Amino acid sequence: MPLKKRRKRRDKRLFFVSLAIIATLTMLYFYSSMKVQEILQTKGFVEMEVKEVIFGNESAMVRLRNGCKELDFFVSLDQGSAIEAGLKNFKFYRPMTHDMLVNILKGFEIKPLQARIVKLIENTYYGELILQKGTKFLILDVRPSDAVALALRMNFPIYVNESLVREVC
Repeated sequence: MPLKKRRKRRDKRLFFVSLAIIATLTMLYFYSSMKVQEILQTKGFVEMEVKEVIFGNESAMVRLRNGCKELDFFVSLDQGSAIEAGLKNFKFYRPMTHDMLVNILKGFEIKPLQARIVKLIENTYYGELILQKGTKFLILDVRPSDAVALALRMNFPIYVNESLVREVC
């Protein structure tokens, strides 16, 4: 077979291989975009803010609110202090646990996207923390108090399952 014909065939094969690679990458991109939208879906959740931390003798109450929707939950005094420090943007002389976690996440270029309070089972609230590193996502099971303390320090949203909030207006 003449050299010119072989080059044309090779060029055709390269064209079709390139086209297949582009099509595959495009499909992966759209699939990952759909996956991201699925992961970050907030339907059935209410975005809330920490309004206050009320300290008692043996525990603290954290109040989350969005307009007339509210969720109160109890935490230890230490957890309440950690949340209040984040709420007031208080900086300690040495990093506390949540401050250390902020430094780790930033150091490894891991971006927290959302904190969620997802359910209540036997008087215990369950939370999730959604993290992103490049194109990878991780949903961690966390205590809501830790997710809230971290969200306040890193300025990402807190979502609460609608079934857990109460109307106060």
